[in-house]
Amino acid sequence: APWSEADDVRKAIAGLRAKGETVVCVLPGHESEVDEFQCDRELLQVAGQWVVQAI
Repeated sequence: APWSEADDVRKAIAGLRAKGETVVCVLPGHESEVDEFQCDRELLQVAGQWVVQAI
């Protein structure tokens, strides 16, 4: 997930974590380091909604 202080993305992250999901927030400028976490999905904003999509 992108690192952000925006309420909408923070709520989406909190909702995923409440369901037992592990959410990694990527700090700006560190996008190239995401591979070390071996993620298979990402949190993206699509049409104004935050959704989880396969990578």
